[in-house]
Amino acid sequence: MVKIDWNSIWDTQMLLTDRARLNDGRFWDKISNEERASPFTEELLEFQLECLALKGDETILEIGPGKGRLTKELGRRAAHVTALDPSQGMIDSLTLTLSEEGIDNVEIIKGSLEDIEKISIGEHDVVVASYSLFMMDMSKCLKMMTKLSRDRVVVFVPANIRMPVAIQNILHGTDAVIQVPDHVMLFNILWYMGYPTDVLVKSYTAKREYEDLEAAVDEHMRFHNVPDYKREDMTQYVRSLVKYDGVRPIIEQERSTAMLRWRSV
Repeated sequence: MVKIDWNSIWDTQMLLTDRARLNDGRFWDKISNEERASPFTEELLEFQLECLALKGDETILEIGPGKGRLTKELGRRAAHVTALDPSQGMIDSLTLTLSEEGIDNVEIIKGSLEDIEKISIGEHDVVVASYSLFMMDMSKCLKMMTKLSRDRVVVFVPANIRMPVAIQNILHGTDAVIQVPDHVMLFNILWYMGYPTDVLVKSYTAKREYEDLEAAVDEHMRFHNVPDYKREDMTQYVRSLVKYDGVRPIIEQERSTAMLRWRSV
């Protein structure tokens, strides 16, 4: 049987989608103060909490908490949470969120998963990552997450391809660049590593409102790292997605999130 190198496939798609830059805290520093439309819904949050099935006496390590959409709920349901993020801007925003919510059992540490050994973070009952896996050499990162967990690791990633076909065409002139969703790659990496993994997919409708069309285009340009000379192509694509409910443009899309969960013992 031929062994497929899924770790290399992950790295290749990270490079083709230019997502490795999202693992740099400086990217998030630039947008940490922005009021951005969230693609996540209460329905998705409920799904995540059900999958986590937290017990009140557990400790949690969250990789990449961002502004704390999930973190504050973890704090309400666990004994202690350690939140690890490389962006000082996001840390400042998370600190404010937790203060406003009156949550005081979350310790925030600046750093990335790759720096974990230098930071000396100890084991936690549960290790969680939600839409924050932008690292290269994913097999090494998954092994590290498993090592840090006393009980289980739970990650949430897109179950759709990361880069829509239309954007693949804008950037690369073809729609055959990125075809494998993150959860499929992760499942196969974990399988070859010998970790039996539960997978569950949740579909939901993401509805995002923008200040104007230009704001929607700006966000798509930035997230996919589209060069300025292709702005008109991107504008046409975004315009095809936009609907109006009153004055402001709205983009409503069907999305799917996958949970992957495995035991560390």
